[in-house]
Amino acid sequence: MSAVRRDGPAERHGGVRGVRGPTIPAVDEAGQPVGHEVPIGRMYTEVATIFEMYFDAACTNWKTGVREYIRKKSSDKVALTRRWGADAVEGVTSDTGLTVGEAYQDQLPTLAGYQPEIGPGAGLLSRTGLLTNRISEVYYWALPTDEYPEGVLAVVLGGTKVVHFGPLPYTEDTGRPFLPTVYFAIDPVPGSLYSKTPADDLALLCVQHNQHVAHLMMTLNRMAWPIWLMPEGTNIATFSGDPGQILRYNAFGANPAKPERVQGAGIPNGAITWLQVLEHNMEEITAAYAGTKGDRPAGVSAGIALQMIEDRKNQRFGPLYILWETAWAEWARQQLAIFKQFATEPRLVKIQGRGSLWRVQKFLGADLTGRVDVVAEAGSGAPMSTLVRRAENEQLVAMGALNMGDPEVVAKILADYGRERLVPGDESRCRDGRQAN
Repeated sequence: MSAVRRDGPAERHGGVRGVRGPTIPAVDEAGQPVGHEVPIGRMYTEVATIFEMYFDAACTNWKTGVREYIRKKSSDKVALTRRWGADAVEGVTSDTGLTVGEAYQDQLPTLAGYQPEIGPGAGLLSRTGLLTNRISEVYYWALPTDEYPEGVLAVVLGGTKVVHFGPLPYTEDTGRPFLPTVYFAIDPVPGSLYSKTPADDLALLCVQHNQHVAHLMMTLNRMAWPIWLMPEGTNIATFSGDPGQILRYNAFGANPAKPERVQGAGIPNGAITWLQVLEHNMEEITAAYAGTKGDRPAGVSAGIALQMIEDRKNQRFGPLYILWETAWAEWARQQLAIFKQFATEPRLVKIQGRGSLWRVQKFLGADLTGRVDVVAEAGSGAPMSTLVRRAENEQLVAMGALNMGDPEVVAKILADYGRERLVPGDESRCRDGRQAN
């Protein structure tokens, strides 16, 4: 789930932080500076986990069904003071970890973090100190209603103190407010807005795989290694198993017998086969076939064969790619609407052209006049490995479908190999500092 935020004067309720760029100050006739610097700002996007979002799960479409939602996140007191001021944070106590869900959410920043303490309980002590210095920051977003025709954005700290209450800051070209959040779903669940992931189906197989590996290790340690049979009365007390050790045993008595070494039974072949079956099923669920992991499958060299493996993976995640393409298009529409609304200063955009050369273009928010629509190209969300592209190029060249005498074709093929700078013309332009056409 991605929360789109704006820049400009709405920094306090989620906008970007102002960035002061280098400027030449204006001076008057006496040489004294006049005017003042203003922050230009920078647009950014925050990624919110599902544990931070509260909404009506019965709505099956985020864009058309959800009219209000809450985002609750755990923030540091220093960051809250910088964002809302010392007066807003004064008197607010930490309210994190009140429930099991909140405690799990608050522990997320520390799950993969480095814990410098050493010793039992060191990680718990570090997390406890981190949580006591944090305060919940709740954002309530709501579309216009009869009571609030401009929508509502409210921010509450610590569950008790309202530090902001006002209309929605973002509007479309028509002036209608919108909610600046885009929902990226994985595998939709019928009748619910929540979605599943391949990890849900993979979890049970992972448990079975781990249990089976543990059993194999136990079998290896107990039965697969060689053992010694020590008859009663041999009187061996210094047996260590070191190479070259001389064992002295008692050969006298009614039934004299020497120690005997018995070879281990080894791991059953069926256990190895079952492990391979589990790993194969895990690959089927995640579509992590050979060729999609960066290696070339054994015995496969033709580009069409690699493309078949790639298409097999894309069929598994085809609905996911369509959902994400639609979500990215909605994200772009919201970004453009926010930019048109608040970008009043000139901006520069850098575009990489031929030969890895950069072109810089200046534009304003006013340049995006009229209605703007974004349409995601079908299939653009499906990744394609470099191995598949290279194999396809090799096959097209062998078929004669590509003219290697055309510099443009050579340049594009070299780009797939990451060697576009080998083209002499592009390299000379890079040295001279000229831009590519």
